[in-house]
Amino acid sequence: CRSLSLDGLGYGFVPGRSPSSFAYVACRGLLYLTALFWMQKLIASRLDLLEQSSNRNYSSGYIRRLLRAQGCGALVTASSLCGTAICFMLCGQGGHACYDHFGYDMFVFFYWAPMSLATLATCVSMVASMVAARSLAKSFIDLQRVLHLAELKDASVAVRASLRRAQNFAALQVMGVCFSLVLTILVVPFVVFG
Repeated sequence: CRSLSLDGLGYGFVPGRSPSSFAYVACRGLLYLTALFWMQKLIASRLDLLEQSSNRNYSSGYIRRLLRAQGCGALVTASSLCGTAICFMLCGQGGHACYDHFGYDMFVFFYWAPMSLATLATCVSMVASMVAARSLAKSFIDLQRVLHLAELKDASVAVRASLRRAQNFAALQVMGVCFSLVLTILVVPFVVFG
């Protein structure tokens, strides 16, 4: 069974034989990692604000450390991709001349290092998503407890309505992060192996 192709460009992350195919899937992979990074940065900011307003710990510092690790991984991946692109541009002929010129070990390094680093960055991204989902679920449970206390103490209707809106928003955030995590876990193997 052959992977879906667009003008000879393989759909999967593992590139076809041409340098343009490699560049296409490399750019797509970096855009995917950038989108994951940006989403997690927004979640970390939300958790940081939540920590400041509630004086509780929601692991925003841990998520920020994971984001720094992802950033370093993306930087090294981009550097490795630049090395691969330079290798293809200097040698041409679909990488076969690179193999002849640099030897097998260097060719394998330049060809597979970006994918290995991107896989590692994706794994770190999944861990950060799991921590974010746990923290947001903790926030949802805390809001549920506060709403229950507000109903027991006969708080005003406006306060209870505000707490319900905040609780609904927290539930949507938990579902969104969990949905994103499940899609990442399901989609990444298809992207990598085409």
